[in-house]
Amino acid sequence: GRALWQLGGHLRRLCTPTGARFVGDPKRTQGLERVSQPSWKGIENKDRPTYTVDPDEDFPDECDALVIGGGAIGCSVAYWLSRQVNCNVVVVERDPAYTRAASPLSCGGIRQQFSEPENIQMSLFGSQFLRNIKENLAVFDLDPPDICYAPHGYLVLADEANAETLRTNNQAQRKLGAKVDLMSPEKMKETWPWLNVSDIALGAFGTENEGWFDPYLFLQALKRKAVSQNVKFVVGELLDFEFSMQRYVKGDLSFEQERLKAALVKCPDNLVRNINFGVVVNAAGPWAGHVAHLAGVGDFAGKVKLPVEPRRQSVFVVSLPPHAAKKAAAATPGIDAPFIQDVASGLHLRRDGFQGDFVTYVNPPPPLPVDQLSESAVPDEPECNGVDLEPDYDWFDKQVWPRLAHRVPCMEAVKVRNAWAGFYDYNTFDQNLVIGRHPFHENLIFCNGSSGHGIQHAVAIGRAVSELVLFRQYKTIDLSRMSFERLQTATRIRETGII
Repeated sequence: GRALWQLGGHLRRLCTPTGARFVGDPKRTQGLERVSQPSWKGIENKDRPTYTVDPDEDFPDECDALVIGGGAIGCSVAYWLSRQVNCNVVVVERDPAYTRAASPLSCGGIRQQFSEPENIQMSLFGSQFLRNIKENLAVFDLDPPDICYAPHGYLVLADEANAETLRTNNQAQRKLGAKVDLMSPEKMKETWPWLNVSDIALGAFGTENEGWFDPYLFLQALKRKAVSQNVKFVVGELLDFEFSMQRYVKGDLSFEQERLKAALVKCPDNLVRNINFGVVVNAAGPWAGHVAHLAGVGDFAGKVKLPVEPRRQSVFVVSLPPHAAKKAAAATPGIDAPFIQDVASGLHLRRDGFQGDFVTYVNPPPPLPVDQLSESAVPDEPECNGVDLEPDYDWFDKQVWPRLAHRVPCMEAVKVRNAWAGFYDYNTFDQNLVIGRHPFHENLIFCNGSSGHGIQHAVAIGRAVSELVLFRQYKTIDLSRMSFERLQTATRIRETGII
């Protein structure tokens, strides 16, 4: 068995009475004898409910890798695992129509303009993947996927207070190969005459590998490819986990360690079925914190919780009335308009199609100390309950429209044509991805808390998770700094490119 780990860490099944699978660390288990114990629920969590399990011949009762969540990141994990190894992968998704999922309700932007190297590298790889998506996600006998990728770049605007940060970030981006040019207010005004730069000190424009795409089409392309690689998608809601105790014996010493063994899933027929797994990946997006809680994270499996919760984003589609559009024709954003991000005000604006529509939104600010927030910081959006998906039109009137009319004066006369709201997985600790194995449950892998950047980093995150499963280390982009351990040591990643 140890030779298999040394040859690549591929998943294997243990022939035990409980049917448990083991994905272990050879360094931690070397010289130890492992004795499996019967199925068990956490001793320190006696109040956990019990469920009656109903077997079903058509329901997968075991797999090598179980992915909780079938959004873009979950589908990416499944795609990469099933692509690189003959691995039995099952994805559990409770909302197969994706009516409330974070991925299709996002704005589908991709940019390299971050400060931390991991985020820059993930975006660069994601952009390369999207450029070749018709080959990467092609399925035999089906039309190549088209995600309506618009490579028109991001224009990040900084006032005097944020200009130096923009310069510093630009150096980090260019060092890693990103094509981002700094622009003076005069140059921006010459390039985009409709833009008000009177209070802008510096701009940064991505000339390559940036733009936006249709997130729903991207999600469906990933899922279709994963299915073609024999990934099994199961409709159901995760209710709980089952645990087993592993006893390790070395000489006269012995100890026991709890291990995640199976997931209890409530199916559409209201029956509960279990899936035994070797490794489980938490890709539950905004609800990742709840999934982690079911696994005992922050409870009996260590006291540090996964600080991920749903946060709502209201997005608005606006357009100019015909008379206003005709009057302001020369000062209206055209087909070459970039994706605008205004650092000081939090405004986001991009073109939507070719009929004069624009997508715009303003995000609430990060929970930084008061002395680190700019004077123009946006007040918090109404509290998110994780259920309400109604867009907040008061938010548009009070927060979005004034900033939009100031930055693009012709937009003062815009009308809201459509709107939607979606949730994203907000990391309350530092707004950055948490990825890697849990220190206690080594067969539990996180990929959560991207805080609005999950759709653009999904491809890189999926590849990284597959590397951890197969090789127990990163082979391409090193994401070690983004591990769960940083939560235990209170080491924050200070990403200054989050807007």
